Amino acid sequence: MNTDIEFIDNGSSKTIVSFTGIRHRFGVSDFKKEFIGLLKQSDFNVMFVADRELSWYNTIDVDKIKSKLINQEVITIGNSMGAYNAIQFANDINVTKVIAFSTQYSIHRDIVPDEKRWEANVKKIKQWKHEHLIFNDTTEYYIFSGDDKMEMYHIDMIPHQRNVHKFIAKGGHNFSAILKNKGILYPIIMDSITKTPQIVAEKYAKDIEYFGYKFGE
Repeated sequence: MNTDIEFIDNGSSKTIVSFTGIRHRFGVSDFKKEFIGLLKQSDFNVMFVADRELSWYNTIDVDKIKSKLINQEVITIGNSMGAYNAIQFANDINVTKVIAFSTQYSIHRDIVPDEKRWEANVKKIKQWKHEHLIFNDTTEYYIFSGDDKMEMYHIDMIPHQRNVHKFIAKGGHNFSAILKNKGILYPIIMDSITKTPQIVAEKYAKDIEYFGYKFGE
C-alpha cells in the first residue's frame, strides 16, 4: 500500500486531514503522526495520512482518503511534503481551508533546478502526475513559511490570488518547530481554521518576527 490512513471519529461533520511530512515515512503502526496535538480537541474528526512512497502526491491513493470523508467539511494541514500534499488534495475534493507550513512549490528538477535538498527522493519518483502545486479558486489557503533563501525560492512561485494568504516570518524550513517552541503552533492552527487571515496576523504579530505577509487580492 502506498497510502496509510488513520481516522479518529469524534462524531463531527468536520474533519481535519493531516498529511505527514517526509520524516514520518512508515505505516500507521509505526510512523509518528504529524500534528498529533490535534487529538486534544473534539470539535473535529482527525485523519492522519502517510504518503508511504514519499512521492509528493504522485502515488497518493486519493480514493482511499476520500472514502472516509463522505458528507464531511474538510480542512487539510501539513508540513513540508505534507503541506504540498494538503494543497494538492484540495483539487480532488472540496476543502474549506488548507493550512500549510513550509511547503514546496515543486521538487521537479525542470521547475526548481536550484532545489537540491530532496534529490534522493526525487530520483525515486518514476511517474510525475503532479509536477507543481495547483491552487483552486474556492479553498482558502493559509501558507506559513520562513524567510530564508530556499524557502522564498518556493514561496515566490506560488501565485497571487484572492484566496491564497502567505505569512512569511524569520526562519527556515523548520518554521513549524519554531512556532511549537513558542507555544503558539496549535493556537495558530485553530485560529486559522476559524478566523480571517488578517485576524491571525494581528493576533500573533507580537509573537512572530514577521518579514511580511500578503493576503489574497
